[in-house]
Amino acid sequence: VSEEKEREFIKPPVVAMNKLVKNAMEVFMHNPLMDLLSYLMDGAMEFGVKIKKFAMYIHENFIKPLSDALFDALAGDFACIDWIKDKVARVIEMMSSMVTDEVVSKSVTTIGDSDMVD
Repeated sequence: VSEEKEREFIKPPVVAMNKLVKNAMEVFMHNPLMDLLSYLMDGAMEFGVKIKKFAMYIHENFIKPLSDALFDALAGDFACIDWIKDKVARVIEMMSSMVTDEVVSKSVTTIGDSDMVD
């Protein structure tokens, strides 16, 4: 069988399997995570663009939800401090960023120290 004929035979089940895998992954993975993985695996995308996409993902999926949860939990406590009344959201977002930075740094260090990365 020629290589061209072989490709013709193999293509339909491969395309069907790719669609099934994509649909299965969309069921259990958050769409922005799938986008992030595609950005990171895109060999044509510039490194700076990848970093910006990664930073946006971290902000939207970690810092913002953490900030919102902290704001809901701490807004009343901060409201009694006069000088910080108008800056509660900013302070909470800074705290969330620091927590996220620490988590990401520790994760990167752990992965770097492991055998997972050459």
